[in-house]
Amino acid sequence: MTGSHNTMTFLKARRWWARPFTRYWRCQEHNVARQVRQGKARLLDIRVRQDKAGKWRFCHGFIDLGKMCSSSLPELLNDHVIAQAGNRVKIRLVFERGSSKEAFYTAIHEIAKTMPQVVRAAIKSPWTDLFNYEWRSVDCYFKPIVTDKPLWKQLRKLWAVLVTTPREYALSHRDDITEHEHATIYFRDFITLD
Repeated sequence: MTGSHNTMTFLKARRWWARPFTRYWRCQEHNVARQVRQGKARLLDIRVRQDKAGKWRFCHGFIDLGKMCSSSLPELLNDHVIAQAGNRVKIRLVFERGSSKEAFYTAIHEIAKTMPQVVRAAIKSPWTDLFNYEWRSVDCYFKPIVTDKPLWKQLRKLWAVLVTTPREYALSHRDDITEHEHATIYFRDFITLD
């Protein structure tokens, strides 16, 4: 089954300074409904953070995405993800960054009771699963830099970021990805390219 990696990166960066670098952080180019319909996404990878005002936002790394935000994480998911995707998909929800892990724990407690679409919740750095009901997953996307190692230890890989973008990687490797097991989720960038 296909998973959409960094599902919400089709949105524009909220801050102007991140927009010239879009080609380096964008992993999807179409909205959630089209990723589900055309890309056949069955698991969505939703990354969030809570800003200083207590509003939940979609993000990818240090890039805030779009203008939508909500004081309620379930409301943000219902209004902007489930409303487009329907109940056909499952969600991996990741707390991407920030100091409000306690707020994420609280929101996840509510979500686990009321939103059966959310099958996995995790904190990104260091990667910590809060719950995981999803099937086995395989990452089939461009990842020259990993977040669980210090950047200075990965400087040799930095050239890959300058030379290759997630879109170029997805184009050149889309035939390499074959989905062998129905119970395995294959997370991919630019799933609508097929």
